[in-house]
Amino acid sequence: IRRLKHHASILIWAGNNENEKGLRENWFDTKESFQRYYEDYLKLYVRTIKPIVENEDPSREYLTSSPTNGAESEKEGYVAKVPSSELYGD
Repeated sequence: IRRLKHHASILIWAGNNENEKGLRENWFDTKESFQRYYEDYLKLYVRTIKPIVENEDPSREYLTSSPTNGAESEKEGYVAKVPSSELYGD
């Protein structure tokens, strides 16, 4: 973050690529243990990475995932029922 935050091409920070969607849509056979994977998702992308990025580069927004519904995903506990809705997010 410290090394890259000075690059003008960085518009947002994203914690991961498609993990929200993959978790919700069971891409990796996570359905049976959804709660466990969901808690790990929150621990890594929300409780660990998010505060670090916000502290190191407060000038840009941090999204837990991309695609995401952004604020709508946050309202749904960071893993939306439909994470790539065309009505919200990135």
